[in-house]
Amino acid sequence: MERCGGVYALCGYIDRATLEPRIDRKFEVGLPFSEGLAAVRSEGKFGYINLSAEMVIAPAFDLARGFRNGHAEVVVGDKAGIVDRTGKFLLSPNYARAIPFGAGAALVRPGKAVASDAYGLLRFTAHELFFQRADSRYLLIDLPSGKILKDELAIKEFEFGTFVWAAQPGDKRYGLLAPDGTWKIEPRFETAGKLHGGRAIVCYGRPTGHEDQSAQHGLADATQCGAIDRDGQTILAPQQFRIHGYRNGFYLVTERQKVGVLDEAGRLLGGRLFDDARLPDYSGEVAKILVNGQWIGLNRAGDLIPDPEDGRCLRYVRRVSNSCTAATVFRS
Repeated sequence: MERCGGVYALCGYIDRATLEPRIDRKFEVGLPFSEGLAAVRSEGKFGYINLSAEMVIAPAFDLARGFRNGHAEVVVGDKAGIVDRTGKFLLSPNYARAIPFGAGAALVRPGKAVASDAYGLLRFTAHELFFQRADSRYLLIDLPSGKILKDELAIKEFEFGTFVWAAQPGDKRYGLLAPDGTWKIEPRFETAGKLHGGRAIVCYGRPTGHEDQSAQHGLADATQCGAIDRDGQTILAPQQFRIHGYRNGFYLVTERQKVGVLDEAGRLLGGRLFDDARLPDYSGEVAKILVNGQWIGLNRAGDLIPDPEDGRCLRYVRRVSNSCTAATVFRS
């Protein structure tokens, strides 16, 4: 992993496990290793070194990203292109963005690349689409042939090695697009999330003509949400709630300004929504819920736990069939 500092704030690399120095601090910028190579800046230009600190691609770029499937996005002047592991251009630098997609495609945006720093960080060290403009449109290009497979796409991140969320011209719905231009999932989602923890949250409106309790009461929010895996397969079937996050087997959901927690199967833990809720940390077993101004715990079984920090029932709470009954907490 990269490590910068010293009198001249130069960058080198240390062993991630032992924290021992591996590559001396001699670069102006050092980016993380990917596929055995790391982009480094020397005398104002980026090149790539290997794990032995050998400069295998000479410094010639104004910005550079990590490798994915043997391809990397680089900027020369104010134009972006794609190089292979030898530094050869697979896609000439003629674009504002040139994102490697799968093993043989690219998502490109016409225009000029912006190479200046922002918020003190080089733009290419940030999230892939962190500085994405709302009106940005991309073309999907097959790298071997140079053929344009699709154009005027609005895109969001899913996982650029496999699929990407994309919406077609004039359509605000997103589908899961493959590098060959086919749809793994046809566009139908009003919102779609980045793949995280092996799943992505997707939301879409209920079908036209579908009447339910929400519609009968004139409620505006008729959205259902679920989750899919990296292959586009359903992990969590559509639910009546909006899903705002997932962590360690818990989903955070909202409906009508109330907050709740679902388990992996979509079961509403505690059987109700609460004033507020917080997911556990990445190793935690107990979520936190707010009831009558008091934070208590909610475990995977749906039991209410007065002390969310240790996950145990306190003495003043009855234990029935090995579960916690927190009626005392809810007494008004």
